[in-house]
Amino acid sequence: MKRILVIFNPAASSGSKALAFRRFLDSRAGPNVTLAPTQGPGDATKLAAADQTHDLIVAAGGDGTINEVVNGITGKTLGILPFGTVNVFAKELGIPAGLNAAWHVLETGRIRTVDLGCAEFAGQTRLFVQLAGVGFDARAVRATTWSLKVKL
Repeated sequence: MKRILVIFNPAASSGSKALAFRRFLDSRAGPNVTLAPTQGPGDATKLAAADQTHDLIVAAGGDGTINEVVNGITGKTLGILPFGTVNVFAKELGIPAGLNAAWHVLETGRIRTVDLGCAEFAGQTRLFVQLAGVGFDARAVRATTWSLKVKL
């Protein structure tokens, strides 16, 4: 059986949806599934980079969580458990929005190869899976509040 590391942001949402998500994750934890909550920005990258024992690293969250994990993962398979506001990349890959159905995809090992984009600026390199924004669109995303994201 494959060993799975699930990286997630425990503060990504609130209310009953967040509680149900955490219960779902806790129900999957065990000898082969390790839960790794992040504490702040950049933690998902560090957790993915430091892992030496798991076969599959799962980004449980939205596009931002996926981006952080992708920038830390090397030589391992990325799994996605969609729990973001929109989950654009998961939708593009055809990963079901429901947690049970998405987990089934992780368990069955349906693997797809994707090309990563790479951006370099001021001596730093960042990978990305679907799009990169600079200028106005990046500023708009950064300035958008959580409550506005939920409404949109």
